[in-house]
Amino acid sequence: SLGHIPPEITVWADTGFQGINKQHPNTPLPQKATRKTPLSPEQKQENKLISGIRMTVEHAIAGIKRLGCMAGAV
Repeated sequence: SLGHIPPEITVWADTGFQGINKQHPNTPLPQKATRKTPLSPEQKQENKLISGIRMTVEHAIAGIKRLGCMAGAV
């Protein structure tokens, strides 16, 4: 549950978190393309923006794990 996150905070999630916008309205998710409905150039650009932000966050999390900064933290 995301009830503890204030609504003015943006939650950057990937497509694995479908339905998260029902719990937290300020959550931009990448658009999914289908065979019948490909993405428009604007949707592709938006997806690149979202994935770029997520990549930065994922690299930061990996660095924390790699350095063992959170080892033993409660």
